[in-house]
Amino acid sequence: MNWRRFLKPLLVGLGLSLLLPLAAMASIHFMEGFEGGVVPPAGWSLKTTNAAATWKISGYAHGGSYSASCPATTQDKRQNEVLISRYLYFQGCPASFAFWSTGAPSCKLAHNCDLKVWLVRGNWDGGKKNDILLGKAEDDWTTDWVWARSAFTLKKRWTRKPFRIAFQYRAPKGVSKFPIWLDDIDVVGCYTLVKNRSFEDGPAIPAHWQGVNLGPRDRRVCNTGNWGDCSFRIRGSKANKALKQTVDIPGDAGYRFELFGYSKAQSPNPSGGPYCLEAKVFHKDGTKKRYRAHFNKTTHDWQPVNRTFTTAKPFKKIELYARYANQTGRAWFDPVYLYPRYQ
Repeated sequence: MNWRRFLKPLLVGLGLSLLLPLAAMASIHFMEGFEGGVVPPAGWSLKTTNAAATWKISGYAHGGSYSASCPATTQDKRQNEVLISRYLYFQGCPASFAFWSTGAPSCKLAHNCDLKVWLVRGNWDGGKKNDILLGKAEDDWTTDWVWARSAFTLKKRWTRKPFRIAFQYRAPKGVSKFPIWLDDIDVVGCYTLVKNRSFEDGPAIPAHWQGVNLGPRDRRVCNTGNWGDCSFRIRGSKANKALKQTVDIPGDAGYRFELFGYSKAQSPNPSGGPYCLEAKVFHKDGTKKRYRAHFNKTTHDWQPVNRTFTTAKPFKKIELYARYANQTGRAWFDPVYLYPRYQ
């Protein structure tokens, strides 16, 4: 009995999956508690108008040893200090977002230490064009210098493209100001970066995928599936065959991803070419880096493989491949995943 097929309707209804490692089921977490001891953390950025009084690391924490703090400056100086997260990828899935902060509730009346929270789409514009104001953290402060939790829901239409979260401290010139602290940021949402990852949508070359050196008998088949009804079959030949999908996401050095999937094979050549999943990262400087997860080159039933990698440079896109090159026999793939590792 194919237990995946038996449980599939229930799991789809619950938004769950049996295919990923247990810790990654249904959602991924992006968490930042500033425990690296630096602000901005790796992959984050800072927009400042007052370099002497902008976001910095602090030993006053909600959890752990550190937080991010924006200190107050003198009355004759204004502050507009923006701390912006790394890119997040949720591919049109709703997400929940929460963090802890503390300040003085009197700020709400005088607007002299606003902590605005934004969803940033593209370059930071502070709401002039594409950025979305999610709310103000000071609305949750009830007592001076007592940590308070703020929570927001990120709608599906906001997360269809890569986005960032921005924390904006604003205080005008000519008023008394108060410092604020920020800690324990948590974003939860769905995991996939790959469209049609189980090849359920046709035709012969699955929707959102492209063939590389494929023949007429290399195609989507729906009589042999691992997760759903369908898989993609590649027959062996001397050609460098592959199925490819381009994931158009930007990012910085130090981003972690996991490449994951299943395949089964009949009569591959142990001395033949690559039989693997591959992620090719295209760096912004024009260079490329390839990461592979290899399947056994023997006859076998559905075999899982995975490869976790960290980007070495800022990048603009990732190409994902299911390869069965210069091989004999045939292989089936179902499914293929690429998802971010935020921890």
